[in-house]
This record gives sequence, C-alpha cells and structure tokens, in this order.
Amino acid sequence: MSGSCDDDTTPRPRLRWFQYSLRTLLLIMTAFAVWIGFKTDSARRQKRAVEAVRGMGGEFSYDYQAQPWASGTGTQYDYTTEPPSPESVTVSRRTVRR
Repeated sequence: MSGSCDDDTTPRPRLRWFQYSLRTLLLIMTAFAVWIGFKTDSARRQKRAVEAVRGMGGEFSYDYQAQPWASGTGTQYDYTTEPPSPESVTVSRRTVRR
C-alpha cells in the first residue's frame, strides 16, 4: 500500500476556545463601563447625602454600626465602629487575609 493516504499523519486544526469579534469586545467593555459608572454615581450621591445630613446636625449610621441592645428590644448604634476592611474578607466559610 504505497499510494494510500494515512489519516494519522495529516495535521489536525487546533481548536480555539473562544472567538470574539472586535465589535463584541467593545460592546462588553461599554456595558462594563456603564455599570461601573452607575455604581460610582450611586456611591457619590450617597456620600453627598450623608454630608448634607451631618451638616444639618443630624446623625447617620450604617448597618455595620448597628449593635443589638442587651434587652433584645431594638438596636443601638456605635458611631466609633470602623467600616470592615478589605484585609479580612470572608470567602466560602474561611477567612482570607493579605
């Protein structure tokens, strides 16, 4: 069989995982940028609202400052509590520290 073509020697085309067009990439990046813009605008508006409330002599607290009363009937707020830091983040039942 000197003239037969052996299928094992022919190179197979490499399979590519994902193929996206430049248009798809730009659409995904635009959607991500719009999402980030909404998030940052929301945070900026919240900061201005907190400053306005405190500027008028009011008090403002966040959920991490809430402490249940000893009697169990209500909530008191500890305004000296610092916000949680990114140095200690709980991920799937274990704590990851940097």
